[in-house]
Amino acid sequence: EAECKRKEGIIREFLETRVPKIADNLEVRGMGVMWGIDFGEYSPLMAYDIRRRCFEKGVILELCGREDTVVKIMAAITIPDDILLKGLGIVCDVMAEAVANPIE
Repeated sequence: EAECKRKEGIIREFLETRVPKIADNLEVRGMGVMWGIDFGEYSPLMAYDIRRRCFEKGVILELCGREDTVVKIMAAITIPDDILLKGLGIVCDVMAEAVANPIE
């Protein structure tokens, strides 16, 4: 339980710092090692595009929510901190690219 709370702090701080810089209308929700970023205000294809781009960079994400508009991050509780931060960085970089250059 302590490790889950510690990882939650890492993820929360990272996402709550980086996501608002990407777009101010993205909602971040989560607890523990399960988090979601809601792209419901964008094209329905946005979350699919983000998932595809992340996969190409070695990060596996799931989609959830109404019409699959939420990008879901589920980190393993045993993931080393440096790998977790690297993966979160990839996800945020991809989200920034997708928001800056949305697919139609």
